[in-house]
Amino acid sequence: MCVDVEGVFGPGPARDEVVAIRDRLAERTPRIAVGGKLKAGKSTLVNALLGQRLAATNGTETTMVVAWFRDHYQSRILVRPRDGAPYYLPAGPGGRIPADLRRMDDRTTAPPDREGDQEVAAELARRVASVTVEVPNKRLAERHIIVDTPGLGSLTGLDDSSLAALADADALLYLMPHPSLQDRQVLTELRAAAGAARLSAATVLGVLSQIDLLGERPDDVWPGARRVAARSAGQLRGLLADVIPVVGLLAETAFGDEFTEADTRRLLRLADSDRAAARRALYKAESFLTWDGGPLDEAERQRLLDMLGVYGLTHLLAAIDSGARGTRALLDTMEELSGIRPVLDHVDRHFVAGADRLRAQTALGRLELAMSHGAAPSADGRQVLDRVREELAQLRRHPLLLQIEAAAALAALAGAAGTAAGGRLAADETAADELLALATGSDLAAMVGCPPAAAGAEVAGAEVAGAAEAALDRWRTRESSPTRALERRVIRAAIDLCQAIYTQATAPA
Repeated sequence: MCVDVEGVFGPGPARDEVVAIRDRLAERTPRIAVGGKLKAGKSTLVNALLGQRLAATNGTETTMVVAWFRDHYQSRILVRPRDGAPYYLPAGPGGRIPADLRRMDDRTTAPPDREGDQEVAAELARRVASVTVEVPNKRLAERHIIVDTPGLGSLTGLDDSSLAALADADALLYLMPHPSLQDRQVLTELRAAAGAARLSAATVLGVLSQIDLLGERPDDVWPGARRVAARSAGQLRGLLADVIPVVGLLAETAFGDEFTEADTRRLLRLADSDRAAARRALYKAESFLTWDGGPLDEAERQRLLDMLGVYGLTHLLAAIDSGARGTRALLDTMEELSGIRPVLDHVDRHFVAGADRLRAQTALGRLELAMSHGAAPSADGRQVLDRVREELAQLRRHPLLLQIEAAAALAALAGAAGTAAGGRLAADETAADELLALATGSDLAAMVGCPPAAAGAEVAGAEVAGAAEAALDRWRTRESSPTRALERRVIRAAIDLCQAIYTQATAPA
């Protein structure tokens, strides 16, 4: 469709927009943003997703700038200033963002001391709109493009570049180290402020980060973390798909390339030392760092603590006692202890596998807008545009695109819960559960609450059709009662989706 429309328009903004839409559709992988509160562990999770420690995590001012991560055959850094043309810089050690982001020609003076300097951070954010890290990376090549955003302490702290990056993403991992009622407000306002109304349960996954800091002891964090995550998922139902607890630091180390055989030997020395003294030292980070009577020197203790934390060190010593004495076994233990696998599974199942529909849903609106702004110079060109409009209208009826509309309607309703605009449907648990399944189900059966089919396709199709028809009747009954505008939108989205599921399930093979 983009190619057809591009051929109609002459040179100008409308044609440029169509070319941009076409290029965006040609990307093989989804764009996944990582956002959340200040110091929520966003960059640590980014590094875990990359399998490489590329994002800044040490409080330097580069954490205040939007950072894109893309696969490329060589390591280099593209800096986009707010004023002036973009320019490339050599990558820092390991492909990281370099400490000095000034043009090479402008480096007549030494860079300012940056560590923790908020004035330096603010100055960089005023000068630089975004940084793109281009690096050879298998995950970036095969799975996703990643964008690391500044903290969402409040939306007032997000500039246009940050909002544009979030709006341009296909999906969002939203980090919450300390969930609160503010998260509902932030997610609701973000959908409006970033122009990203599609951010919904279909495209947003919550991550309860830094759970290793929740408990008083490192061996008691998971029960509490699971309770907090479940409560938060219930409170934010409709705005995100789920909330999954994660120890980001361990995930970053498990998938990275910095933990070495030498680190394994350090852990083995620690495990073979006086265990009672080690337990006392690992009561908290400060006591471990000042434990001068142990088998590790200060630099070794700092290194292990930076990569593993007290939680990781405590549990890895237990794993060593159980026989995990090799580097590979310890890395596998870190991955298991981190809880990152459910996050990666959700990303693969919903964001990576659904990349085409996520991009298509965004492209539909952009292409329609571009067509409305462009003028066809001939009768044949106008016929092409009319045909494309008909094709777009037909495509919008596809269940996978109707599902995204249902998710957006649910997110709008969830954001209004507790207000007059929310209405009775926002408090209807049964309706909300049905709509969440419709909005997030990975296939037609899951959308209408059917279990995965073990029988043949014909039997499975009949079961899905029956469930869709029953759901259609329930939503039509709800439609018959007086409703507010948001409720009418939700009900209409559910009816349209159930009808499309029924039609597809009953269509001849």
